[in-house]
Amino acid sequence: MNSGVIYYCLLLPPNEFGGNSSLPTANCYCQLMTILLIGHDANRAGAQLVLLQLMRLLGEQGVKMHLLLGEGGPLLVDYQALGPVTIWPTEPTHVAGPLADKVLGKLGMWESRNRKQRETRQAGIRQ
Repeated sequence: MNSGVIYYCLLLPPNEFGGNSSLPTANCYCQLMTILLIGHDANRAGAQLVLLQLMRLLGEQGVKMHLLLGEGGPLLVDYQALGPVTIWPTEPTHVAGPLADKVLGKLGMWESRNRKQRETRQAGIRQ
């Protein structure tokens, strides 16, 4: 998975000639919205460093932003200094552990435990 592709949209107000104005005059519009940036992780690598630089440039323009990451990493503190960061929770690999999952499966209890864990996790995400 690569976080090097960043999708974003910036709406620019029309200028007096009917075309789009230049980026600096759109600053007032940027203050009215929050841009969601999405990255794979906060490791110190190429795409993540580009994302960090983009966030710095947007921050200098007064753009409010929120970053959604799949995992943490060394750049997490740098990202958090520029705006709010949410790390998307990963799915646990086991309900109770590798051996305990086998036992729960034999006893017919694994499905109910897995369902309860999933519901609890989803309720936490919605908050």
